[in-house]
Amino acid sequence: MNHVESFLEVLKNKYPYYARVPYRLYKEGDAEYLAFAEMVTSQLLQQGKEAEQVVEAYAQMSTDYLRLQKELEETGRYHYQTFEEAKRHVYDNEKVMRGYYLDGLILSQIWWPNHYRIYRFFIDVFLNSMPETGLVCEVGPGHGLFTATFLRNKPNWRLLAYDTSEFSIAYTSNWISHTPGTTSENYSLIHEYSGEGMKKRGDQFDSIICGEVLEHLEDPLSFLRNLIEYAKPEAVFYLTTAMYAANIDHLYLFHSADEVRELINESGLQIIEEEVLPVNESDSINDTDVPMNYVCTARIQ
Repeated sequence: MNHVESFLEVLKNKYPYYARVPYRLYKEGDAEYLAFAEMVTSQLLQQGKEAEQVVEAYAQMSTDYLRLQKELEETGRYHYQTFEEAKRHVYDNEKVMRGYYLDGLILSQIWWPNHYRIYRFFIDVFLNSMPETGLVCEVGPGHGLFTATFLRNKPNWRLLAYDTSEFSIAYTSNWISHTPGTTSENYSLIHEYSGEGMKKRGDQFDSIICGEVLEHLEDPLSFLRNLIEYAKPEAVFYLTTAMYAANIDHLYLFHSADEVRELINESGLQIIEEEVLPVNESDSINDTDVPMNYVCTARIQ
């Protein structure tokens, strides 16, 4: 039994309801998916984590999603309304961040179909469009998987990553350190909330990564406009967000893919390539008020 199979076995035995989709993905997955799933689970074990512990975190995060999604459908709003609420209850809360959130999120990359497809878009579309050298800014590295993937695939780039949570910075650092092909010489992880550090440094970036951040903000439009100030005219952006999909720290409610496109265009960016991913197979990419994910590359207009 390989590592991913051992994780799946724990999931099936303890949480059979949550095991159906991951088992289907594993059985139907191509060689790239299977190698990716094995890499993630192997790396978790290398970090000293136990399969039972991480699967428990994934189950708790999944349960939170179902509970909060029901709340969203009943109230028409996310649970928290301000960034300070999310920061206090989630990002600065060790019980949440180290207790289950980050471990749960990393398993969602292999067990939630949309999260895996977003990862593939990152590699197949975004990374393949990047030159061999440059300076990249990542806002909100979270668990660090995308950070480490960038560093491994683009070893001649310099990367600066900013996150409001000290727990995310620590998790990202740990993930990178266990990823072959990365060195501490070409990246910096910065614990920062306001963006003042970026302003003081005065860097102009060749690329900006902003994955699963927009829905965590009160004013994503102003945020994107500020980011553009730190980008070179030819910079390529990688953006993802959730639409009408609840989580404990989601704030800004996008109702449709069109709303996301309008915000990106209004910010001063032009979409290059995109993918819209409904959570439920029965939903259409043109639907309103159904859970979806959105991913794109963009450049300054």
